[in-house]
Amino acid sequence: MNCVRARSFEMLGLMIFATLLAAPLLGQSEGSPELNVQAGPYTLSPNSTTSACMDLRSASSVNGTAIQAYSCNGTNAQSWSLVPISGSAGNGYQVVSVSSGACLDVSNASTTNGALVQEWQCIGGNQANQIWQLFPFGSAYELVSLNSGKCLDLSGGNSGNGTQLQQWSCGQGSNTNQLWNFHPFSPEGTAQLNLSVGPYRISPVSNPSACMDLNAASSANGAAVQSYSCNGTNAQSWTLVPVSGNAGGGYEVVSSSSGACLDVIGVSLANGAHLNQWQCGGATKLNQIWQLYPYGNAFELVSLNSQKCLDLPNGNSANGTVLQQWSCGEGSNSNQLWTLAALSNAVGVVATATSLTASPNSTVPGQTVGMTASMSNPSTAGNVTFFDGATSLATVTLNGGTASFATTALANGTHSLTAQYVANAAYSASTSPQVQVTVSPSAVGEQASQSQVFFDSVGVETHISYLNTAFGTQWPAVLQEIKSLGVHHLRDGYYDWPSSSSIVLNHQSLAALGITTTYVVPLNFATTVAQIREASANLQDMEMLEASNECDVDPACGGPGLLGIANVVSFLPTVFAAGKSLGIPVLGPSFTTSQAYAAAGNLASHMTYNNLHVYFGGRNPGSNGWGDGDAQGNRYGSLAWWMDQGNVDAPNVPDIITETGYYAVPTPYPYQISEEVGASYIPRTYLLAFNHGVKRTFVHELIDEAASPFFGLLRYDLSERPAFTAIKNMLSIVTDPGTSFTPGKLNYTFSGGDSTLNHTLLQKQDGTFILIAWLEQSSYDEVNDVNTPVNPQTITLTLNGAAAVNNVTQFDSSGNTHGVGISGSRTTVPLTINDQLTVIQITPQ
Repeated sequence: MNCVRARSFEMLGLMIFATLLAAPLLGQSEGSPELNVQAGPYTLSPNSTTSACMDLRSASSVNGTAIQAYSCNGTNAQSWSLVPISGSAGNGYQVVSVSSGACLDVSNASTTNGALVQEWQCIGGNQANQIWQLFPFGSAYELVSLNSGKCLDLSGGNSGNGTQLQQWSCGQGSNTNQLWNFHPFSPEGTAQLNLSVGPYRISPVSNPSACMDLNAASSANGAAVQSYSCNGTNAQSWTLVPVSGNAGGGYEVVSSSSGACLDVIGVSLANGAHLNQWQCGGATKLNQIWQLYPYGNAFELVSLNSQKCLDLPNGNSANGTVLQQWSCGEGSNSNQLWTLAALSNAVGVVATATSLTASPNSTVPGQTVGMTASMSNPSTAGNVTFFDGATSLATVTLNGGTASFATTALANGTHSLTAQYVANAAYSASTSPQVQVTVSPSAVGEQASQSQVFFDSVGVETHISYLNTAFGTQWPAVLQEIKSLGVHHLRDGYYDWPSSSSIVLNHQSLAALGITTTYVVPLNFATTVAQIREASANLQDMEMLEASNECDVDPACGGPGLLGIANVVSFLPTVFAAGKSLGIPVLGPSFTTSQAYAAAGNLASHMTYNNLHVYFGGRNPGSNGWGDGDAQGNRYGSLAWWMDQGNVDAPNVPDIITETGYYAVPTPYPYQISEEVGASYIPRTYLLAFNHGVKRTFVHELIDEAASPFFGLLRYDLSERPAFTAIKNMLSIVTDPGTSFTPGKLNYTFSGGDSTLNHTLLQKQDGTFILIAWLEQSSYDEVNDVNTPVNPQTITLTLNGAAAVNNVTQFDSSGNTHGVGISGSRTTVPLTINDQLTVIQITPQ
């Protein structure tokens, strides 16, 4: 319907930083498959732990031998080569054991989460479960099975020796158990990932009588790190703190005197850059992360930022010689080889006490269990290791005296969890009391979806570049309304605005709130990938790119009809290349007719998501449509009909609805609805689309336009329509920010309703189920322009497992909510359901 004229996305700044400062070993844009990889051999270690490597159990050559996590040891069981392969199954790599010559293989060619990974005789280009594609994220990689589309995964981050690797749904760079670092393999010169904390005295091989020293034992940022005659003071005492993140794993080298980190001045990449100390910055401070490569009894300390070595300039061991970084000699330069002598006594060690909480204490397999360790002294620095009995689960760096970890890997049974603070030069070790968590077999029932995933499926269309509207004249008020609504995903138009433009500044203010935008790129063959990349860096909120809007009817595409379709098909590769360069999804073009989707041809290779504009002509969103049916039997205008059309130009590509909505008028008019009905239809549109597997749905639009004055959730004067209130209240109930988890099942039944009873089942991280129910009936006669109230139905909700209803909320035609009293049993609850939403919150017992 409405043409949007411009669009953009976010992560560019971080990606350029990570790419330039920690260039991937294999090289390629983040989030796209790497196709030009050196053969290796490599050792592979996950970002979630710096101590484990991918290992062939017992270096066996027997088919079916487990591929496991094991402490890095430099043996051939941990040496892997990449063999490019193409064939009927597709393109990618075989990951081949140097020890056995067999391939990394998903057992039984399974496509399910949790399928174990093993070795098997390499077969060739038609064996998709032995072909892996590599997707870079920072300096690490997701290894994605061509057979299942799932990622090589360290189960629950469990780095205990012998933990067999598995495949699991990919986190798109967000799951450190699926991000693998490739280190060139050699018995010597392989990154050492299991060193103890220390403290150590660090001396150059070229002059063993000198020590790495903090000038004057200063606590000031910028104090020089120098060579000085060894004297046994804390100025020469250093600890190694493991650090891991998307940029890679290594160690902070921390002064026992000041608690600050060994730091390359100015984040420099240059030879000769001096070393100083600076407040420790954690996993994002790449110039403070060092990887240790052993050569005999000494180590090269390599900056993760610059890939250069800690260096004693020209072997000058005179007191006060400031250390530097310099291109590494790969073990041949004695000024870059350092011995680590353990110090038996640290000065001023402080006693600690550790406590632990875990939630929930009773759960089912696959459910997230969160653990938080707290130190008695909030200023305590260092690491905490979480244990399940004697099994190490994860090591996490303290932040403000606390460290948190979450896992979905606890098996059936009772688990005794503890948190152990790891001693360092300043603080003594301590272990928390045990906390019991019981995991029971999963109940039968309906599978829930993550509540936050539904929250993130909700979007709205804006026109921030329309400066003669409230977007330009009342931006602070508009921004406040966006915050009030609670939506985190917008759709808008792209243009190459100057960085000083108020439009750019307004998008930056959205980015600061964590709100992102999908940008529609208008058809202009002069637009380049470089321009879009630059715009992304300026705007800061670019989440996705979308091909040009409705080119089958828009003259702006060079002519409507077949000419417009041909033009947008020709322009689509530019948009796709820009998205690939930025590592962000790309939406295909939107069309208005089935003929246009057919004329476009198969565009699946140039889009991440298909693009639908779904308008129901005043009918309820669950309408079966009107007019003729398609080949699948779905009638024109229904949601299913539109999804069928999307499957024509992009078969099996998931859908995003970039426009839908209703013309809500204050006085009756054919095929338009009243504002009160909008409070029912629009939230239901979001829910029905989510139930149909639509990744995201954008409602047209946030604010009324002069050309279409009644589509807005806000009127032209920024007053809120009932649909705005309903969406705001719905989102406030379902929001659940935090880590991703595997939701559980709810065993329940509805009785007493007819076939129009619809529902959506969600679950939050704390275990609470959100069951949203409504009657999917028409409440408006779109021809005669009158409301047709829906007769409510009495429904009985029965919970068949260990759960209880703790809250029922009913929406009304103004979008407001009202609590519903619960009397008697909370496991068998009578409900009155109508066309407005009823939200039932259920707590597992």
